[in-house]
Amino acid sequence: MNTVNNVRRRRSREKLTEALIRTLQTKELSEIRVQELCRMAGVNRSTFYACFQDIYGLAEEAQKKLKQEVASFYYRENEDDDREAVFLQLFRHVAENQLLYKTYFKLGLPVSFDPSEADLRMAEKYYEGKDIDYHIAFFRAGLNAVIEKWLAEGCRRPPEEINEIISMEYRAKKRE
Repeated sequence: MNTVNNVRRRRSREKLTEALIRTLQTKELSEIRVQELCRMAGVNRSTFYACFQDIYGLAEEAQKKLKQEVASFYYRENEDDDREAVFLQLFRHVAENQLLYKTYFKLGLPVSFDPSEADLRMAEKYYEGKDIDYHIAFFRAGLNAVIEKWLAEGCRRPPEEINEIISMEYRAKKRE
């Protein structure tokens, strides 16, 4: 196995993925051309085609990379029962990694993780065990909408304010 070529190929794939992520900030995937990405990444077209079948194959790899990054953060932070603290960490991560999340949403990847045990316990408590999957789906959709809106505004409001908006939803449910 040629280690030098493997390292070179892996680095070319990374450069192309980074070029795609940057380009997606100003263009739709269907508008991006291989030649443009190769120029940005500093690789030849033949290198691109040695790594990917087409732009959509590269986009698929970018999706996997983004999913892994977001999921690794979420699951690391999601071990705590303190939902407000977990969401505050999530919003801080979003603010610090806006390009990552903008691309994540642009590629059609909602922030939709499997609910943790804490999420399920909270849903059981609030909804008396009824239609929990619907309540979780509703909350996830709302959370995605809030994050997308906040990103579209350049995360001008501090993470603490966005966390308070989400936390108010939990507190309102507790009062019922």
